[in-house]
Amino acid sequence: MQQIELILLLVVSPHLIGNVVFAKQEPFVTPHTCITDCEIKQHSFTDELDLSTQCNERANHTNCRVRLIIDYTAQTTDIMFEPNDDNADIISVRSISTAVWCNVKKIQTTIDYMCSHSHECEIKFVREALRNFTQLNHEPFRVKLTSVLYDNNSTKPWLCYDKSMTPITCNTRPCYAKLKNQARSCGTTLLGVDFTSIGLLIVQRESVPGVPGENETQYAYLCNKNYCNGNVTDEDVEQLLTSDFTWTPLLATNDSWRKGMVSYYFLLWFILINNIQGLLFENAKHLQ
Repeated sequence: MQQIELILLLVVSPHLIGNVVFAKQEPFVTPHTCITDCEIKQHSFTDELDLSTQCNERANHTNCRVRLIIDYTAQTTDIMFEPNDDNADIISVRSISTAVWCNVKKIQTTIDYMCSHSHECEIKFVREALRNFTQLNHEPFRVKLTSVLYDNNSTKPWLCYDKSMTPITCNTRPCYAKLKNQARSCGTTLLGVDFTSIGLLIVQRESVPGVPGENETQYAYLCNKNYCNGNVTDEDVEQLLTSDFTWTPLLATNDSWRKGMVSYYFLLWFILINNIQGLLFENAKHLQ
């Protein structure tokens, strides 16, 4: 949704006291050079990313966009470039989802990134994300989480809790809980994602400008022990997320992103100053 901004200027001079000037600024939309639709499958953690021989076609779009699927078990990353021309008033959107399976040895992070603050901004993000995320070792966290959520000898049906903490019987699906809003039931879906195994899903989302309710972190898990989706397990999972899960790269992949934000807002400020100078000049001519 595009926005129209009204800038209110109180012009103070011996001849203009009390005059109010409204400057109408249209949405600032500039196409950027992005990688066109392209996929790189199973890029090894140990290989350098060479975009001169693959995904080397460029085109102008409102938004550059990329998805990374990082498989820590296979030590590979799938990279999908998909630019678009939607959401012209959104400068940047990041969504980072990490799925941790307990009954199988698997950890996967999916990163969706869209930007419109500079040319090839998605390439800068991809290089930083690959450098930071592929260095992580989530296996110790997965092992500890498995002891909390998974019992290899457990069989259905399971006794679980619903949202009111009333015991219920889950005949075919394991126990489910979403942290922070205390949603509880039987389930095979975590935060809208089909999740057929016991495990945890972590989703972080951030947008600029901020969208209400979007800049947040959510967690949800499935477990196969009786009454395992209650407050005790919530506390155990949150403690592991605090003490054993590596969060730092989620905040550290933004060096180029922050530089782009500074450049973008500097440009907007420059346009604003020019608008003010033009308005002052026009008012001065009318008063002569």
